[in-house]
Amino acid sequence: MHALRSSCLAVLSAITVISCSRSHPPVVVSAVEAVEAIEPPVQSLVLEVENHNWSDIVVFVTHDGVSSRLSQVTANKNMKVPIPPHLVGSQGIVRLSVRRIGGDDMFASEPLSVRTGSKVRLSVESRLSGSSVAVW
Repeated sequence: MHALRSSCLAVLSAITVISCSRSHPPVVVSAVEAVEAIEPPVQSLVLEVENHNWSDIVVFVTHDGVSSRLSQVTANKNMKVPIPPHLVGSQGIVRLSVRRIGGDDMFASEPLSVRTGSKVRLSVESRLSGSSVAVW
């Protein structure tokens, strides 16, 4: 985020210097256009979690042998969470796992082949072993 902010400030400073040094009217560029010119928007995966469990849950993403906490979902609530590209494995493979807060049971998906722009739905059931995952 710091690098993006620095890049944006550098572009805006350069535009200001160029605009002031010329005698014709300055070109007005919005901050959003300046950032998009530097770095195109990166799509991420969208994880839709349906928590049918009576407990709050914690969702983890495992990629390339590294497990990262992604989000916490309240009991009996639905939530959409983006999965950032850096949490997707080098070959586009991820595994999702869920743990109940205050419990020792868990659910872990099979390896999922995903790509940016995909949607993943995780349905967490009252018995975690009955949970399921779908990708489209």
